Amino acid sequence: MSNFYKLRSSIHAGFKDPEILRPLTINYTYCAQLSQEPTAEEAKEERDLLDSIAWPGPPVQSLPVEFSSDPAKSYFVIQGPAEHQIGGQLVIHVHVQNFMGLPKKHGGDFLIARLHSPKLGAGVSGKVYDHHDGNYTVLFSLLWAGVVWVEITMVHPSEAVVVLKRLQEEHPDRGFFKSLFRSGAVSETTECNLCLPLNLQPLCNYTDHDTGEPWYCYKPKTLSCGTRATHFRAGTKPDLISEYEAQFFRGGVNLKVPIHASGMANVTVLPADKGQTQVKNNQTPAGYYYNNSWRPLNAMDMHQFRDSAAVTRCLRGKIIYMLGDSTARQWFEYLTAFLP
Repeated sequence: MSNFYKLRSSIHAGFKDPEILRPLTINYTYCAQLSQEPTAEEAKEERDLLDSIAWPGPPVQSLPVEFSSDPAKSYFVIQGPAEHQIGGQLVIHVHVQNFMGLPKKHGGDFLIARLHSPKLGAGVSGKVYDHHDGNYTVLFSLLWAGVVWVEITMVHPSEAVVVLKRLQEEHPDRGFFKSLFRSGAVSETTECNLCLPLNLQPLCNYTDHDTGEPWYCYKPKTLSCGTRATHFRAGTKPDLISEYEAQFFRGGVNLKVPIHASGMANVTVLPADKGQTQVKNNQTPAGYYYNNSWRPLNAMDMHQFRDSAAVTRCLRGKIIYMLGDSTARQWFEYLTAFLP
């Protein structure tokens, strides 16, 4: 679900005329507004989106944890010589093994890859290819000269991804939110979410009329739906995973743990020769960091702002829309705090 954040004095200034939904006397189904039959176009869009994010899982589930992916016993190997040139491509082979030190026979691990030069303040992400047999290939574009270090991190083993998928399907409301309603000296706080049962108490319906994106809050006992002032994340529902499943989310064991190199972990990148033909790479990243500054690779002009006054001059008279998730929200909050 996408969220639009419009730069204005308050992100909640757009709350207008919410609809009040009265409780039913029957056990109403969860997410009632999402149970409507989609149109053919909507159904196709849903299939295409699900296909685009399909993730391979273990062929056999509920095996002992010893059979799951162990980043400490896994390793990566840098292919090719110790010296490369700018414009080339660095190839890494990653081999995932279980806690018994045996090679995994399936894919589905969530790996992220980074190439960086700490002394230069430089870094770029890599493209990870899953061969579905416990082996992965990582490709890096070589974009600056110097010593570059390879960093491969196992964010989640494939067994944890299965658990996350189950939680998404069975408990889409596991993160819950609350809103503050205020009128004069009176204030109330109620729970909010994408979907709320209709058989408990009246709901305030804040569904976006333009996009159809649903959002509901329980109606305050003494205040109207139009007095909603702000909202915040209130927490996550506890006890949603079993003791067995919790074994796949252990910090320092199999949660965001680096995979180490077998052999060298860095190479030296030399300046490109005159007339050198660059390696064709269809997975060129959007950009990279150098000297701690972002450098896009799509020919987009970048302006560096050193103070809030310069940012204010650039944005004056403009309306900015931010499309994204909680990361975009962080940028929104940073920008509003940074500007005078």
